[in-house]
Amino acid sequence: MVRRLDLDSEQQREVRAILERFREAQRRFRVNHGRPLRELRRKARAARQEGEPLPMELRRQIRDLQSKAPKPPTYQQQVWEVLTLPQQERMQELLTVVRKEMAERRAKESATRRDPRRNESGRPGSD
Repeated sequence: MVRRLDLDSEQQREVRAILERFREAQRRFRVNHGRPLRELRRKARAARQEGEPLPMELRRQIRDLQSKAPKPPTYQQQVWEVLTLPQQERMQELLTVVRKEMAERRAKESATRRDPRRNESGRPGSD
């Protein structure tokens, strides 16, 4: 998305550095907490599949681990500060489109999970 903002070379360098710091923070989080978080999520998924409520302790453990994850808004703000006003406006337009597409995709996936007989269009299949 940032590639579509016509950044000058200095902006490109700064944005690349910010994105690299974010990727490194994500990598460190996965190394330090990935396995335990996957295991907790597996337990939560199993409980849901069994129709059981999630134990409060399991919820707390998941929430505690997730709270240690790097926060994208921190890095997004750093990128935002590198952009000129016209670039910020263009970025806002791009983000609006991406958010709309993500919401539509989530709605479609949710409908498919509720009724697996639905096809990719979200309509009942012809099985």
